[in-house]
Amino acid sequence: MEMQITIFFKGEQTLSVSLPGQPDSELVPYKGTEFLVKGLSGVSIEFLRGESGTVTEMVATLPEGVFHAAKQG
Repeated sequence: MEMQITIFFKGEQTLSVSLPGQPDSELVPYKGTEFLVKGLSGVSIEFLRGESGTVTEMVATLPEGVFHAAKQG
């Protein structure tokens, strides 16, 4: 299953996510590099870092399952 998820800043300090079929939502810090998606129960996003310390992958936990995505661009 292919899905495009976009993470972006809304303003200077609000991290947000765009999920297919959903309005843009704010990401709320949860623990470490994991964020909850405001307004969507059971949906979270965790950012994983590579050896250099930069984010290389995202893990999205959705009601449909857990999905891994490599960073693009």
